[in-house]
Amino acid sequence: MGKSRSTAVKLNVISSFANEMVVLVFGLVVPRIVLSCFGSAYNGLLNSIVQFMTFSVVLRSGLGVVTNAALYRPLAEGDMQTVSGIMVATDKFMKKVGLLLAGIILVFALLYPLLVLDEFDYLFSASLILIIGAASWVDNMFSIKYKVLIQADQKTYVQTTVILIAYVLSNLFAVILMVAGCRSIHIVRLGMLLGLMTTPFILKLYVDRHYTIDWKQPANDVAIKSRWDAFAQQIATLANNNISTILMTFLFPLKELSVYTVYHMVVKNVNQLISESVIGIRSTFGNMYAKGEYEYLRKRFRDVEWLVFAGSAIIYGVTAVMLTPFVLIYTNGVTDADYNRYWFGLLMTASCCIYTTRLPYQMIADAVGYFKETRNSAIMEVLLNIIVALVCAPFMGLNGIVMGSLVGGVVRTANLIWVCNRKALKLSMWQTVNNYVIYMGVGGVLAVVISRAIGIRCENLGTWALTAIPVTAVMAIAILVISLLFNRKQLLGIASHFLKRRGNKKT
Repeated sequence: MGKSRSTAVKLNVISSFANEMVVLVFGLVVPRIVLSCFGSAYNGLLNSIVQFMTFSVVLRSGLGVVTNAALYRPLAEGDMQTVSGIMVATDKFMKKVGLLLAGIILVFALLYPLLVLDEFDYLFSASLILIIGAASWVDNMFSIKYKVLIQADQKTYVQTTVILIAYVLSNLFAVILMVAGCRSIHIVRLGMLLGLMTTPFILKLYVDRHYTIDWKQPANDVAIKSRWDAFAQQIATLANNNISTILMTFLFPLKELSVYTVYHMVVKNVNQLISESVIGIRSTFGNMYAKGEYEYLRKRFRDVEWLVFAGSAIIYGVTAVMLTPFVLIYTNGVTDADYNRYWFGLLMTASCCIYTTRLPYQMIADAVGYFKETRNSAIMEVLLNIIVALVCAPFMGLNGIVMGSLVGGVVRTANLIWVCNRKALKLSMWQTVNNYVIYMGVGGVLAVVISRAIGIRCENLGTWALTAIPVTAVMAIAILVISLLFNRKQLLGIASHFLKRRGNKKT
């Protein structure tokens, strides 16, 4: 790997990790203040709307990954004419998506309030949806074309820094308003909207200064011809990410939805912490593939695969043990709903773990442009999620809802493993399957044994942290032993690489 590419990977990983740490902090602090100021019903309503609005990210990311894949080669070759044509095509398509998004937000604002009329006034819910939706629409219309260019050029750290600034501003505005005594959730969300509006302006300034894009070039639609396959996948992902919230809105009261969102908030932040630490490598994989460095790509892929497996086994193992104790501390004093749900937390952790461990395969599929090959499994994941959840929810409650995403996630992950290993990289998939079973099995069994054997109860965050330290140590030692037994090559190779780089810096 060249020095500039190595530096880009390092900056991407560091910035993504820093971003997720900040998101983790605000993601825990802000909802807790909302719970204290407004209660579980408000929290359930707000999270239901915000969760639905994530479809805007899915709508644009379908084109984003296709544009990334198309841009890798011309950027590597310095062909700015081709880059300009792709960017013009991307801009045109995103404007169409923006119109679709505006229509969906309006329809949602008209219909969703009918579902919660028993607890909230119609205009109250509809206006809140429009405020939250405005942030998604602005980002979709004016930021995406700049984001995909920066990502494809292995400069994810630039985008991450800009997003981080906007995120901090928006959440600081919200915290200040609520602490100051503001009890209008609409004003709080308007404050957040003002902070988020800074993103497109800063990104435009950066791109105009560092790239020569001819926006009068003819649109290169051929380069992003796979956009509809990717778009279908992302629509499926949209449905899959939101189906649990939608089903719960129909099947359970908002207080139960609040329980779901509190647990989901924690595991989602854990997932994001791992995901954002490795997602910046996707553009590097694409760069290697575009340059024909296939053998080197295979080696680096195996390293990333092992890191994700080992890291997920440790982090999600600890999460499974410590999640419910944390939620009970987090919701201390909130008595309008029962937040003590150990098995629900365990299932939620397992579901998110499956999503996280498929990241290396998703990154390869996106980097090489295998959108059609993975489209059907994305649709199957949604169908299984809905069917299993509807069957299980009546007699399993919240656990049944999570069972849907768990079953669908297993099927989708299996397809991505096969496509990545057998078709894209020409590798044996049995090494992946063996590692998956070993690492996830050890992490899962240890989590259940520890939590059930010692019956963890924590009175405050201090005792929770002191308990989490030995639990983490046990998980880490177990996974280290497993790695020495089954993945010694990856473990020693990565350790040697970091030690060598550290030695070179000292000299």
